[in-house]
Amino acid sequence: MTRLGRRGNLRDMRFTRWCSGLLFVGFAACSAASGGGGAAGGGGGGGGGGNQDGGGAASAGGAGTGGAGMGGAGTGGAGTGGAGAGGNAGTGGMAVGGMGSVGSGGTQPTSEQCNQLDDDGNGLVDEGCTCQDSTTQPCWLGAPERRSQGACRDGVQACTLVGEFSTWGPCVGAVLPSGEVPGNAIDEDCDGEDPQPCVPSHTYEVCASGADEDCNGLQDCQDPACAAGCGCGAEQCGNGLDDDCDDDVDCADPDCVSATECKPVSGCVAVFPFFVEVFCQNGADDDCDGKVDCDDRDCRRPGSCGCGQTEASCADGADDDCDGETDCGDLDCQQCAPGSKRWCDDPVYCHWGEQQCGPDGRWGQCIETTAPSGCSGSIYNLQCCLAQGNCCQNYPTDDTSVGQCDGIVTCRN
Repeated sequence: MTRLGRRGNLRDMRFTRWCSGLLFVGFAACSAASGGGGAAGGGGGGGGGGNQDGGGAASAGGAGTGGAGMGGAGTGGAGTGGAGAGGNAGTGGMAVGGMGSVGSGGTQPTSEQCNQLDDDGNGLVDEGCTCQDSTTQPCWLGAPERRSQGACRDGVQACTLVGEFSTWGPCVGAVLPSGEVPGNAIDEDCDGEDPQPCVPSHTYEVCASGADEDCNGLQDCQDPACAAGCGCGAEQCGNGLDDDCDDDVDCADPDCVSATECKPVSGCVAVFPFFVEVFCQNGADDDCDGKVDCDDRDCRRPGSCGCGQTEASCADGADDDCDGETDCGDLDCQQCAPGSKRWCDDPVYCHWGEQQCGPDGRWGQCIETTAPSGCSGSIYNLQCCLAQGNCCQNYPTDDTSVGQCDGIVTCRN
């Protein structure tokens, strides 16, 4: 079945991300709250603030008394706040806190707001916000500018009782930006534009062709006209099948967001942020989904559970480091000419950005800038980038460099 958009939920999000200006794997080191709780017992102390002139380094976090300490946020002044060291492990604890986040003068994501968005970019929506058990709300994991644009659609999250408290669960079923398919009148990358209109070839849908013949935006079994032939019915939560043909199975389907099968295992005590397997070698079910350590999909990330730290081969068709990118679509496989540049999608706001190739032949950070000559608007638009004869990041499909990239980038062997 040809998909019209990239379905998004917490378990599909990449775990390797920039967190408060420092690269972390997983969520354990991403707490911005001073003195985040340990896995058991008291939490680690927060990172001390930067000097008021913003030039000083934050002090180290204090020790927890039982569980894993998590470094808190520094509070540096208007200058460049220093990073605080992570909380030390308490007696019997695990040293997993990592460094505290940078002071307010440094680079850090927007703090989470109770607004149905993933403001801080950690793959969770409205974490820490109060809610009423068993209620639901729409949610969005992507950039706010692309929400409800084109093929993009909100997901759904349910308020779930975790211990004594209720918290918002994973955002499931969202349709996130995907690669643009020319000529189908669908704005798959959700930038507000579709370069070529869809021209109907039939007045009905041919249900196994991989095309949208009637130009209604739905292909094959996604089109209600094909429901009978595709055997689509109501989603049965927990049978491992996509019963309603919407490409979402069981607990990843919005229809199952409040189902008993998708609630935390009874009697299990989840570790913050409650719906992610934070630790992958502790023999515990951290997110109470019935799967422990490497049996949980959450643990398939670079350097964990058999995944390599980098893409081992650039021509084997496999995602060797489990970061969601394969072969030349992975930045590990791209060799760029030092000093050269390409246009890119700014990962924070999805605006136009530029990347410069470093001395090591690898792309640097995507820095937000204005659109290139011939293009308009603030949101990165791959089609316009290509039309102007530029070398461009192939967002949102992957990190491949496309367009006029001769002499700029090659794929490593």
